[in-house]
Amino acid sequence: MRAPTAHAWRGRLTCWALAALMVCHSVALAGGASEPAAAIATIEPVLASLDAARADHLLRFLGYVVFPGTTLPPPGQPLVVAVAGADEVYQALGPLVAQRVSHQRPVVRRQINEGDPLLGVHLLYIGRRVDLQQSSLMRAARAAPLLLVTEHPDGLAAGALFNFITVQDQLRFEASLLAADRTGLTVSSRLLALADRVLGGR
Repeated sequence: MRAPTAHAWRGRLTCWALAALMVCHSVALAGGASEPAAAIATIEPVLASLDAARADHLLRFLGYVVFPGTTLPPPGQPLVVAVAGADEVYQALGPLVAQRVSHQRPVVRRQINEGDPLLGVHLLYIGRRVDLQQSSLMRAARAAPLLLVTEHPDGLAAGALFNFITVQDQLRFEASLLAADRTGLTVSSRLLALADRVLGGR
């Protein structure tokens, strides 16, 4: 059996660090933007599939972004995670959102297509099947105060705040502070420290 490469260990450490970060976040911000520590503690460090890992990371991202005050729904009303061009990720979100709370609000999923309105969406994941250059959904998302996540070689350049990358079957991510500034979102520095690359970093 070959020893894990440096890239493989980096990917695994990113997953472990995200899980540990969320536990600390729940303890430190009790009563604020948090998630149940017990639920986080049960998540396997290395997830069974990349689609499950993508779904899990989306929900973790949501908990580490501060939205403009007028963007969030009233307490008790759900945050909406929308998915386009990634049926498998949408399916993987199903059992995860049932047990997730973020920003003192429940989380629900929504599957959307080109031309659908983004009203009420707080996080939008646009999957690999979507051509970002031709997507009207991508253009609309860039103008909306939402957390935009993609998986595309030009995802950050196209306007995403987070973009998934896969290195030797390990899921990683990169981030854009330019997108955060454009949308008025604030990203935790502890989460940014786990990114492979931060566009616009100071």
